[in-house]
Amino acid sequence: MITKMKQKGHDLLRKSEKYTKTDMVYLAKGGSGLFLIKITTALAALGTAILFANFFPKEAYGNYKYVLSLAGILGAFSLSGITTAIIQAVARGKEGIYRKGFSLGIKWSLPVFIISAIGSIYYFTQNNTDLGLSLLLIAIFVPIKNGAILYRFFLIGKKDFGTLANYSFFYNFLPAFTVGLAILFTDSFVKILLTTFIIDTIISLFFYFRVLKKYNPNNIEDSKTYQYSKHMSIINILDVIATYIDKILIFQWMGATQLAVYTFATAIPEQIRSLMKMAATLATPKLATRELIEIKKVIFKKILYLVLISIPIIIAYVLIAPVIFKYLFPAYTESVLFSQVFIIIIVVEGGLAGSVFKAKMLVKESYISNIIGNILKLILLPFGILYYGLWGLIVARIISRFVSFLVALVLLIKSK
Repeated sequence: MITKMKQKGHDLLRKSEKYTKTDMVYLAKGGSGLFLIKITTALAALGTAILFANFFPKEAYGNYKYVLSLAGILGAFSLSGITTAIIQAVARGKEGIYRKGFSLGIKWSLPVFIISAIGSIYYFTQNNTDLGLSLLLIAIFVPIKNGAILYRFFLIGKKDFGTLANYSFFYNFLPAFTVGLAILFTDSFVKILLTTFIIDTIISLFFYFRVLKKYNPNNIEDSKTYQYSKHMSIINILDVIATYIDKILIFQWMGATQLAVYTFATAIPEQIRSLMKMAATLATPKLATRELIEIKKVIFKKILYLVLISIPIIIAYVLIAPVIFKYLFPAYTESVLFSQVFIIIIVVEGGLAGSVFKAKMLVKESYISNIIGNILKLILLPFGILYYGLWGLIVARIISRFVSFLVALVLLIKSK
């Protein structure tokens, strides 16, 4: 009976493909795995957010997010593009990059170590022991994690979203559980950071070697892949800085408490954005095996579908956001209106145009779309915060994202 039902479902999905122009069986299998990953990530984030909101001082939480943002920005100065290159290469059966990627990830994280160590010394000389210790933790743990975390992208390239979902469950909930316990027993953001880094690194290393044992990747390499990873790393420097600079600016100009308010304002919309990006994650390994002219026949309709899907999501969130904050984050009710406006950003968060650039290694298009969008963001963010505070920041992020979306569409249309 179950076998017959599965076959009927399979046949129905195949019949629907003449209308959707999409591999619906792959979408159902991969999408269910990715959806499970996103849900477990969101639930883990929600659980820790509730604990932070109700049991952790605002200023300490702002400091915690500031250090994580520093870690994010410093990570841009490593071989961050290796993640995209792994997906692209593994999807084409060239798996030698996985073993080599681990050592390359650590090797190219040397700038992260040096900059973090210098920053740590600086804060110690300024008698700021907490931030000095925090930068020291970044110097020790981030390079190792940069190499170990590559297991995720190998599994995406293999289209093994089921295994990735299982691993992500443990990766999300074990750190959330341990950090949650730590929140209940300490007000020190440094201790919370130490807990976060230790657990994340151990779990990442465990799954890296587990994937290595399970798949025993072949030794086939592609020199173009390494060259492409370097291009993507250069592109990512600007992208990552633009991603985290808002939190750095708020902390420096408005203080840790306002950073905490902003973080909660964007927390749920960011999780919804992550769900919207599932389409791009699923698409990249499939697009890597198809010709560009074939892709362009169907991709624009799929982009439109994602835009239309976002509209009811926005309306629903605007209506329920006050209730969510009232009962889950009562200390941050001032974040509600910011959050209701920021959710507009998901309209242009599908990322399908960017997935085409990555899958087909369109370096020029990737450079142009990232540079234009991120330069605009880096111009608007300081101006917005300086003159209009958090409102200026929210509006600046929305405008820059919409511009990036339009630029990517134009480049996709003109790509050859």
